[in-house]
Amino acid sequence: METEERVENNNLTQNSKLYLDAPILGGLLMAFFSVMPVISIFNLLCCMWLVIGGAVSYIIASKKDDYIPRSTDGLIYGALSGVFGWIFNGVLTFIFMGLKAKKFALARERLLNMNAPEAERIVRLVDKFGFKMIVLFLSLGLIIFYLVFPTIGGALAQALSGKNKKDKVQKELPKEEKKGDEV
Repeated sequence: METEERVENNNLTQNSKLYLDAPILGGLLMAFFSVMPVISIFNLLCCMWLVIGGAVSYIIASKKDDYIPRSTDGLIYGALSGVFGWIFNGVLTFIFMGLKAKKFALARERLLNMNAPEAERIVRLVDKFGFKMIVLFLSLGLIIFYLVFPTIGGALAQALSGKNKKDKVQKELPKEEKKGDEV
């Protein structure tokens, strides 16, 4: 009895370490497509890239040869990919901001030349806190989206794949044991 518990606990630990690549790849996918200027428009469709990133994370993990599915795997892989995606999104956003610094300065000048009170308030706000701090604050708000939608994507991928532990165990049983169960 103890050895079975140890083996099961060991498998859970190994799976956690072994399949960390799946949420990292799912997170990279969702962050990359969420930051790309033209492609990111699809996030307006119920955060499409976030849902797809969570689903891809589960699909990658479930394709492993020694994968043993659990009922919560879709949720776990989706949520983990969301955390990685949020981190990668923040990094990529700051990289793109650095590349577009001249365009931001030009936009600031255009806002000041508009002679509109709303535009002046925006410029004062950016001058007071700094553009990077405002983007950082908005990025903190995105964590909610990066936790909810990839989790939904992972759960949907698991539900649509139809994989569960019982199916995996039935496939691995020798033919004689399967026949004995049917009688």
